[in-house]
Amino acid sequence: FGLLVLAPARFMLAGVGKPWREASVAEVGEFLQSWRASRLNLLQTAYGALHDLTFGAWYARPETWDAIGYPGPPKGYF
Repeated sequence: FGLLVLAPARFMLAGVGKPWREASVAEVGEFLQSWRASRLNLLQTAYGALHDLTFGAWYARPETWDAIGYPGPPKGYF
């Protein structure tokens, strides 16, 4: 994913020419959808990795647990 930091590579691989912070939600969504539906297995796999990392990071946050009914780890687990 390091290549996506470089503007030329980001444009070629994701179709986003500006820095990620300046990209619109629609541009990022189009990029993700293009990788998800790509004919290239490599891009589909990269999409899956980004998806799993994002979900893992989101659900690791204790403030999200109530929304999914997760009471948290057992006492003394950590």
